[in-house]
Amino acid sequence: ALAVRSTRHDLNNAALSLVALKRYDDAIKLYRQALKVPGDDNSKASILLNLGNAQVEKGEHTKAIQTLSKLTKLQPTYTIGVYSLGRACEAAGQHERALTQYQKAVALTPNFVAAYKNMAM
Repeated sequence: ALAVRSTRHDLNNAALSLVALKRYDDAIKLYRQALKVPGDDNSKASILLNLGNAQVEKGEHTKAIQTLSKLTKLQPTYTIGVYSLGRACEAAGQHERALTQYQKAVALTPNFVAAYKNMAM
């Protein structure tokens, strides 16, 4: 029998397709599987970002905050990760914490329009 070994990239892409179909449970399983495959911090950051965003879409705001907090600890200057943590906090009703994340995102990338828009809400 031929053994097929999925890479982080393959699993991440398959999960993104599932998110597009709103199959969040299946996507989240694939993201978790992808995190178990050895790889570098950049690929881990990408998967954590996508996992956190899928958790937000599914309404799992507390889990999303945990996932995206891991991401921002791994790569504190990853603007979209910081912004996404703000979105998860906002979705969870943690408005002060969300504002802090949006301010951090703008400090990292001053022309980040989406963060400004969310700060105004």
